[in-house]
Parts: sequence; C-alpha cells; structure tokens
Amino acid sequence: MEPRERNNGSRASGVEAPVRKRLIHFPIFVDAGSAPFHRRFLTRINEASAALVLLLGKIVEALMIDYEAFQATPVARDPYPHFATPNFLPKEEVARAIADFPKIDMGGLFLPEFVPYGPAFDKLLKELQGPEVRKIVEEKLDIDLAGRPTMVTLRSNCQAKDGRIHADAKFKLATLLLYLNEDWVDQGGKLRVLRSGTDIEDYAGEVAPMGGLAFVFKVQADSWHGHKPFIGLRRYVMMNYCTDQQSRDQEIARHRMSNRVKKFKRLFGIGKIPQAA
Repeated sequence: MEPRERNNGSRASGVEAPVRKRLIHFPIFVDAGSAPFHRRFLTRINEASAALVLLLGKIVEALMIDYEAFQATPVARDPYPHFATPNFLPKEEVARAIADFPKIDMGGLFLPEFVPYGPAFDKLLKELQGPEVRKIVEEKLDIDLAGRPTMVTLRSNCQAKDGRIHADAKFKLATLLLYLNEDWVDQGGKLRVLRSGTDIEDYAGEVAPMGGLAFVFKVQADSWHGHKPFIGLRRYVMMNYCTDQQSRDQEIARHRMSNRVKKFKRLFGIGKIPQAA
C-alpha cells in the first residue's frame, strides 16, 4: 500500500485533498498582462505612485516661503548676529498674505486669536512656525531652538510713540520680523540695527519694511534696534523663539489682557484709527 500525503484538514471528510506545490512569485518583475493578479498588483502600484506624486506636488505648491533665499542670506555680526532676506516671501505670496492680513484699526500688538484673517495668512503663520524656518534660524544664529516655544504677534498701524530703541525682552532667544507692506518710500519707519541704546543715528544697518522682507536677529543684551518716527500703515508679523513655556505663557496672558481692553475701548471709539488697516 502506497503511503498517502498527510492532510490533517481532510481527515474528517475522508477525502484526500491534492497536495499543493509552493510557488514563489515576483509580481514586480512580471509583465502586467501575464495574469489578472499581476495586472491588479501593478495597477495599484501605479495608482499609488501617481497619488504620491500628486500629493508631493501639492505640498511643494503650498509652500509660501522661499527657503533657498532664506538659507542663502549671509549673517552680519556687527554689532550682534542678524540678517535680512528681502525675498523671504515671493511677490505673489506677499499679495496673498496682505489680502488675508487681519483688518486692524488700532495701534499696538495683537495676538492672532483676537483678529480674524483669511486662509492664505493662516497658512503663512503655520509655515513660519514650522521646522524648516526653525532649523535655518538655528544654524544661522548658532543657537539651540529645539523644543523652544514660539510666540506670534501682529501689528498693522504705527504710531508716533512706536520705534523707540529697545533690545527685546530676556525671555526671547531670537526674533523674526516679517514685513507685509507695499513699496516703502518714507524715511521714517525703517528699522535700524543700532550700536547703542541711546543714539538712533549710530547704526550698522537699516532695512525698509518692504513686503516679503524678513529680518532676523539673536536677542542679547546689546541687540538694540528701533526706527525713526512714522505714523501710518506698517504691517508686520513678529515671531519670537522663547526660552521656556512659562515665560511665553505669561507674555501671552499679558497680551490677551491688553487685547481685551483694546477691544472694549473700541466699542466706544477709543483708540480706533480712522481709515486704518
């Protein structure tokens, strides 16, 4: 009697199932027309590849910041580390950002949560706080920003009291100012990199707050900056990398209180700037 192949699954029925030979398939090397399975496999691979290419294209298209220009900007060291990228935002992105910038008709700084804005500006704020910008700022200013919280504030209107010389608060490690204005011809309002905290004329550099220009500097005891008086529209986004979450949250709380007071005063027309924003 010839020995039978073991098939545990068929003993209950008493019928011996045929023994299946194990075949190894390499679908990726087989022509799509060789078998229905292979056609389905390769079709799905092609569909997935096309979807990935489309997704990557959308991601690239969505970027507003010119990272190559930002990375290529040289850093000045006199009197403290700083650099300015004129085309941080390309012209078409500047136009989109300005169109969606919040309509602020009061002076001072505002948190984004207190002012409505459009989708393009929302995208810009998210990109500004992303890892790519952080990495470049880290490298260029030679500081460790890993895990450091960010704080974003907005200003639309410049008043006569603005622009006074200061060096930024100690809880800030680095500051990025992104200007969102049209062509700038006024002599006032141009940011100056100062060598002291007392003389606005003793400056190492000066930048006009042109649309799309980003000015970045390392905050330290002598990071003096300011500008000559200007009254009118002078939009910018200020992003700070902060030393710790507690200091950042305390400053946010201070701004929230200030913004609430301003909104209450505005109900009675106090502090409102005619034809602003």
